[in-house]
Amino acid sequence: MKGMSKNPRVVARKLKGRRYLVPVHEELDRMRKVFELNELGWFIWRRLEEAEDLGGLAGLIMDRFDVDSKTAFADARAFMDELVRVGALIRDGDSDQEA
Repeated sequence: MKGMSKNPRVVARKLKGRRYLVPVHEELDRMRKVFELNELGWFIWRRLEEAEDLGGLAGLIMDRFDVDSKTAFADARAFMDELVRVGALIRDGDSDQEA
């Protein structure tokens, strides 16, 4: 997505049907935060590079899930804000953020 990039210190993993974002750090004691994603979160994470902007991401959500544009846009915005908050997604120019 334009203006955003996935934090290279965060990896996505599937384990026994569950989906996670896992921060990868050199220090073991810093690896305490693992984020479990629901189906929508996993979908968004995997399609971040496909969407040009938040509207494009909402369009992808509408194509995959049975939701209207207002719901898709709100869900996309809320999840993106949460990804930025936890450090899994970095706004371009904020390269010093960590997960």
